[in-house]
Amino acid sequence: MDQPLRYRDGHSDRIADDRSKRGRGNGQPDAHLQRAGPVAGDRRWLQRQLRLSLGDRGGVRCQRSRVRRWPLCTQPRPLKPGASLVYRRASLPLALFLFFLTTACGTNGDATQRLVFDSERDGDADIYTIAADGTDVRQLTNEAGRDYEPDASPDGKTIAFASQRASGESAQLHLMDIDGSNVRRLTFSPAGPGTVLDDYPEWSPDGTRIVFQRTVISEDKKHVYADIWLIDPQTGQESALTNTQNIWDSTPSFTADGKSVLYESNQGGSLDVYRQPIDGGGAVRVTGSDGTDSEAKQSPEGRHIAFISDRGGDFEVYVVDSDGSNLRQLTSTDGKEECPQWSPDGTRLSFSSDRDGDQELYVMNADGSDQRRLTNSPGGDEVADWITGE
Repeated sequence: MDQPLRYRDGHSDRIADDRSKRGRGNGQPDAHLQRAGPVAGDRRWLQRQLRLSLGDRGGVRCQRSRVRRWPLCTQPRPLKPGASLVYRRASLPLALFLFFLTTACGTNGDATQRLVFDSERDGDADIYTIAADGTDVRQLTNEAGRDYEPDASPDGKTIAFASQRASGESAQLHLMDIDGSNVRRLTFSPAGPGTVLDDYPEWSPDGTRIVFQRTVISEDKKHVYADIWLIDPQTGQESALTNTQNIWDSTPSFTADGKSVLYESNQGGSLDVYRQPIDGGGAVRVTGSDGTDSEAKQSPEGRHIAFISDRGGDFEVYVVDSDGSNLRQLTSTDGKEECPQWSPDGTRLSFSSDRDGDQELYVMNADGSDQRRLTNSPGGDEVADWITGE
């Protein structure tokens, strides 16, 4: 028999009783829905434990070309006897120049590369951007109603995001230009009875589609269902990728080739990551554990998938090869790690964590090394996406 969901007040409280956390009942996670504010107890949680964040942007891998040691001839010229010391001294200024040039270029890259994210630093969820070195925070939205879960288009010109500004407790997808201007509504889900949440949008690699999660909460708050939908951002035409009332399908993202969608589902019992072609074909399970696997993102070159899992107790960031093999754990803290997202060149991952007492944005290398905090605000900062094409 269905049991009513239990709601509490507070940013980090959970909405669904323990029966639903491991795929029992309809098995919805309590992570992603946390973001929509006071809906269903406070939508900013129904998915906070398990949200997926954004997309693989297939950006250009930044590789330095090899330095040609002998640019003026095909063979190295032998040094004259006794000239090695002079040669080393002459090379020192060049080596110093190259060192400082490399350092400057690296710093400038982080200062010009930007991420978009949502934050409650002003008391309400709004959309911001930040440089990859943690500087130059810019606020893009400041409207009544929560704006959350932003995703930047592959050309870096448009942001898709979820918002409650026009629909009360329900949430609809909106678009805006990369500077926060020209805001327009994208989805128009019918209102009531109950609540409909359109959120967790992500652009396809070619920018022609947006995949998103549509959650339906019954009027009596006893039933919560989620499915995966696709929409054309130009025409607004929608199509359902999944349509199963008794299954929880959520936090979608496109694969690097744009032909399939990754999402979490309890169709096999526990919440695992699945891959499903968008033009026909069944879902294939990618991960499996006794815990919850969620928020999967494929790397830009298509070789790896980052996701979060509580298989070890706390939610941590993991990586597997795209066929589900070769599992590696990248984070290990007493906090909760969420929303991993690949950088455009595939060398880094952004994620959010409350390891320092508040939800903040972090960046680390793709192997889990060099974890550093980007933000430090009184409100939660999360769901970051790397902006490409700028």
